[in-house]
Amino acid sequence: MVETYSTAKFPVVKESMGIVEGMNGLRDIIPELDKRFRYAVEVRDSSWFQDLAYTFFANNKMCMVWSQLTDIRTPPIVTTDFSTFDSLEIEQYKKKILERYKKTGSQK
Repeated sequence: MVETYSTAKFPVVKESMGIVEGMNGLRDIIPELDKRFRYAVEVRDSSWFQDLAYTFFANNKMCMVWSQLTDIRTPPIVTTDFSTFDSLEIEQYKKKILERYKKTGSQK
């Protein structure tokens, strides 16, 4: 089986939304999502860092993206059997990884 991932952006849900507004938006769009894809959601509001959100993501087989930002650190909670890490602040690291990916097609 080939793993397929989607990084689609949905205007209904924004990263900086609080958990109540964000979960309501996600509940509206989840039935419309293509089941052939796996989805990752990045949140940038600390109200998401609680069991309610972790359970919601796990039940819907969605990955909560790990981020490192100046004002917020996502807890390393795993909600799926795949994970993603986004928004590293270290620009040199980003440039190094991007250059390596351009040359080899691999991030390793």
